[in-house]
Amino acid sequence: MTFPLLHSSSRHEFVGEEKRFTEDDSGYESCKLIVGGKLWVNGGLGDLVYLPGSTSLSITLQAQEYEVFTVVPVKRLSTGAAFAPIGLIKMFNSRGAIKDIKYEPERRATVDMKVRGCGIFGSYSSIRPKRVTVDTMDVEFGYEEQSRLITFSLEVPEKELYRWEIIIELKEQ
Repeated sequence: MTFPLLHSSSRHEFVGEEKRFTEDDSGYESCKLIVGGKLWVNGGLGDLVYLPGSTSLSITLQAQEYEVFTVVPVKRLSTGAAFAPIGLIKMFNSRGAIKDIKYEPERRATVDMKVRGCGIFGSYSSIRPKRVTVDTMDVEFGYEEQSRLITFSLEVPEKELYRWEIIIELKEQ
């Protein structure tokens, strides 16, 4: 027997988000999420997966379960590096933090962003960053070689609705 699956999809200028829920107690529900050529992030950052081409991803949920998937377009920079901003990764609506993004506006291998909020910010990069600055100050960052996830902290801003100026400078290949 097949049961309905609630589906909600949000589109944002920089990141899309998929929410999938099972609707009743009677068992499992399966679906396919087609996210080819994009970065797929499972809610709570359980998984970070780059899916090339027209790949599809099979998902199975038990009754009363839900998953939040953030689907991010991957941008190729002039150096060949691949980059995708995820947002505040511990938030239910991680993508809402990214207010503006510019790829290589003044220098090669740089990504400039305006971000609102506080917490752990995450991005995918095929190359380890050389440095990360927040409001012109160098900040410590983590880079997971296997998943290629960049993470760093954004503090609670002093002003409400403040937009952090973030520059991620990647190493040249």
